[in-house]
Amino acid sequence: MKRIMVALLLVAGIVAALSAFEGMKEHQGKDFEHGQGMMRENMENQPGMGDGFGMLPAELELTDAQKEQIENLQINHKKEMIQLKADIDILQVDKHKAMQDHDFKELKKLTGKIFDLKKSIAIKQVEHQEAIWNVLTPEQQAKADGMKQDKPCSKMQGNKKMMNCDKMPGTE
Repeated sequence: MKRIMVALLLVAGIVAALSAFEGMKEHQGKDFEHGQGMMRENMENQPGMGDGFGMLPAELELTDAQKEQIENLQINHKKEMIQLKADIDILQVDKHKAMQDHDFKELKKLTGKIFDLKKSIAIKQVEHQEAIWNVLTPEQQAKADGMKQDKPCSKMQGNKKMMNCDKMPGTE
């Protein structure tokens, strides 16, 4: 009788943990599966956000030509990211099927493809930042660097201690 009760409690605990995990996954949406949270998603949907440069036009006094170049870069980058993320989502579906079928060879292959795409996303994000940086004049680049130094941890609020921002000059 005691063993049955312990087994039931164990099963109930596992079911509760899996339910909680599934609830978190639904709350955060599809990006939860490939390691991206709501914060990143919300940043990408804001104009000029998520590209590592903040609000460029107002602060750096860009010319109309620069604004157009940056807008084109951002549009193309966003399209590319949408496609890569869709490819990852498709591979995630295939990976789930391989897992259900216990096809571990296919599972390893799909996992490798997913991480290759994630690596590609990371590299393309850096390349996108570089392309935007190269649109700026040397004076604008210096001004952008100065703005970053003025507020290195301003957006980290709760994470300042964890990121050692509380020890940086000007963040007392």
